[in-house]
Amino acid sequence: ILLAIPYGLAGFFGASAIVAFGAAGIALIIVTQHVSLGSILTANTQTLDRRRLLTDNSLIYLHGLLEKSHRNADILLIGVMIGGAATGIYRAALAIAEMLWKAAYAVQTALVYELADSWDDSDLKTVNNKLQRSVRLNFLFVVLLASGLYTLADEFIPLYFGSEYV
Repeated sequence: ILLAIPYGLAGFFGASAIVAFGAAGIALIIVTQHVSLGSILTANTQTLDRRRLLTDNSLIYLHGLLEKSHRNADILLIGVMIGGAATGIYRAALAIAEMLWKAAYAVQTALVYELADSWDDSDLKTVNNKLQRSVRLNFLFVVLLASGLYTLADEFIPLYFGSEYV
């Protein structure tokens, strides 16, 4: 809303900050109704296997770092080989593809958490059925997003990236 008023980009960032702080405040109120803040600050008496926790998380961070460096290397190579305009178009297309990947990853993560109880119970038939369903749902979700993006590309690209990419 603040973009339409003459506040421009500063208004947009200000409104984003206000919304973020407001959402954080509402979340804090909701959390404090269910959990006391003192219990968050006190140490947990249960011991964690810190070595396993660090090794599992380090592999996840390493994967994210390598994936991000791969995308940046692509952008640098295209910039050197082809030039600035093609690099801008590639970065725009890559940003859209990343949104589709992140949406698919979010759906996959949400559906995989359903598997934890069945996996702990060693109910492999239920795990297999849920995995098949989650793959089908995730594939359908990505196909719907991609076909919607393809259908609305003429309206979406200028709106998202501006007229200089058209």
